[in-house]
Amino acid sequence: MAFFADSGLTKPGGAAAIAKEPQLLCSNVEKTLKARLAQLRDTGLSPPQISGLIAITPHVFRSKSMVRRLPFYLSFLGSYDEVHSALRSSPFLLARDLECVVKPNMAFLLQCGLTHSDIAKFIFFDRIEAGASQGNSGMFKHALSAISDISPERIDAKLDFLKKLLGCSDNELALQSAS
Repeated sequence: MAFFADSGLTKPGGAAAIAKEPQLLCSNVEKTLKARLAQLRDTGLSPPQISGLIAITPHVFRSKSMVRRLPFYLSFLGSYDEVHSALRSSPFLLARDLECVVKPNMAFLLQCGLTHSDIAKFIFFDRIEAGASQGNSGMFKHALSAISDISPERIDAKLDFLKKLLGCSDNELALQSAS
């Protein structure tokens, strides 16, 4: 806790971080915590912003790669406040691999006709292809919104239930949902 106070971070932010990630208490202050704090400051975050960030995603202090992903989201979403809001709804957003997961899913959504602004609203990149709606249909944005908080397993279970209930195949169900 002394590290957080000495670094200009707020007590509530430090306390929330430790409550969510108690392993921080075992972290090496010099090699890990100070290094991550310097990286976060280098991205342009102020101490109050860093306090807010670690309160919701304290694991950022234990991962260099998560800190390196932060500038992408700051640029994409446009401000710290937007990143903070996205992280509140998806705390592990910074854990997603940019090159293998995030950017390919963004490219897919752009091909489907969504804008960067639309994509920013759906900051749950690991579930994009799980939607049953065609990417070029008018209902695509609504389908994405509907599945944003549902696990892929639950979506599969619901689709299986519908197929059994209606007695149809995957293709027939896809045709039905597209019309």
